[in-house]
Amino acid sequence: MAIATDVLQVFVYLRGARTPVACGTLRLLPGFVGTTFAYHAAYLRRSDAIALDPFAFPLRAGDFVFPKTAAGLLPPAFEDAAPDQWGRIVIERTRGELPRRSEFDYLAAAGGDRSGALAFSLTQDSLAEEDEAAPGIEQLSEIEQAAQHIAAGLPVEERHRLLLRKGTSIGGVRPKCVVRAGEKLWIAKFNARDEDLDAVALEYAGLQLAARCGIAVPAARIAPLAGGHHALLVARFDREWLGAHFGRIAYLSARSLMRGYWQTMQGEALSEFGYPLLAEAMRAGCSAQQLRPDLAQLFRRMVFNILIDNTDDHEKNHGFLLSEAGWRLAPAFDLSSQLHALGYQGMTVGTAGRSSSMENALSECARFGLGAAEARAIIDETKQGMQGWEALYRASGVDDVAIQRVATAMTRVG
Repeated sequence: MAIATDVLQVFVYLRGARTPVACGTLRLLPGFVGTTFAYHAAYLRRSDAIALDPFAFPLRAGDFVFPKTAAGLLPPAFEDAAPDQWGRIVIERTRGELPRRSEFDYLAAAGGDRSGALAFSLTQDSLAEEDEAAPGIEQLSEIEQAAQHIAAGLPVEERHRLLLRKGTSIGGVRPKCVVRAGEKLWIAKFNARDEDLDAVALEYAGLQLAARCGIAVPAARIAPLAGGHHALLVARFDREWLGAHFGRIAYLSARSLMRGYWQTMQGEALSEFGYPLLAEAMRAGCSAQQLRPDLAQLFRRMVFNILIDNTDDHEKNHGFLLSEAGWRLAPAFDLSSQLHALGYQGMTVGTAGRSSSMENALSECARFGLGAAEARAIIDETKQGMQGWEALYRASGVDDVAIQRVATAMTRVG
């Protein structure tokens, strides 16, 4: 049984480090009305200290106060390291009933290995105890069986509990886990048994097509499972093999970057996320050295998502990694045709709101640092890269019905 706590120690793995550094304290305000965070004085004195968020957590002494809003209870950067819907289900089934079901308590219960380089615990000793090794890729079929048992509410054996604990803070609603194969860690994603489409094949196809269109994506492959099923393996880009251990790379979601930027600039909570606003936040908080190519890449991803009918391109499905030069756009992920033909995207595209059209994409290209001719050239290049998409989708295992629905959406966009 987990113990309720109102205070968590915050740790960060600096680039290349095997063990984390204590960097601050997160406190829950009475009545769950918000949280506060303060850096430790010793951390601020370090020459290699990094700001956990370019807007919300500049390197300075004193309390940062975050009142609870409609967006949540946790500071944005810490929300990125917290479990999402699937992670919460796994925690409840593998770690026992939580004494309180608040965001703060799920954050505390998520274990030692999270997205990015942050970690949370009562003490550094208890943090080390939770940092279990990832299961091997040869255990994929057993992990998939365990995930299906949890999704169906069936009894979970102890060996299954241990297999699923790794990666409970990896976001999303679909069953997933982290596995290791040699010098690489992979996020394994599974189909839900009650679905009438192969989400694994659709996402794999989307990643392959995106790469063809000039979009940076992580390595991905299809892995066979027992019983004729298969999983999608996507390489973790927030981890790097350092010869004896995996180093962790700081990560920040687009949601966190935009929330911090808006709060700093406007002094109020952000209610509408958008690609043009994200471009603005990147100008203010990301690497100036790589800003121009990253902004062009973001525009290309927006165009691609419109063209393949990926309307799940919301603010948590884009992210940033901390490099030596500063925050940079992370590889694209969750690139999958949604097959709904809704006609609008997960975030604002341009002056016509979230409308899925090339005209709308072009309407605010200047905010991406692009002239009209440059933006049109990116659109043309992306469309050219999509030539032969149908054969690629078939080779990826996408069935005829899904291909026809993707084709319908593409025809509508033009």
